[in-house]
Amino acid sequence: MNDFADYESFKPTMSREEVLMWFQRRLNRPAEAYDIYQVAKDFYQLGAFSRALICLQQYVTLPGASLTGRHLLGYCYLNLGETERSLREFKKGVP
Repeated sequence: MNDFADYESFKPTMSREEVLMWFQRRLNRPAEAYDIYQVAKDFYQLGAFSRALICLQQYVTLPGASLTGRHLLGYCYLNLGETERSLREFKKGVP
């Protein structure tokens, strides 16, 4: 992973505030949408779908978030066996 060598400290049960604090501690600044998306993508590629999901749930609420995040969020839900949620995200990701 990029600058986040201790990614195991990121827990899939973290609250929104805890997620933002996790990024703040590692970046020494508030996280931007791009930062969160990159970590989510790394988690996804590692097969850590529940961790990627938590990042992406935050990502899609931020200014500057792209539809690509919704698409990846849909795949996270799909890989976690949540087909209905997956379909909802895929539909939201279609302009």
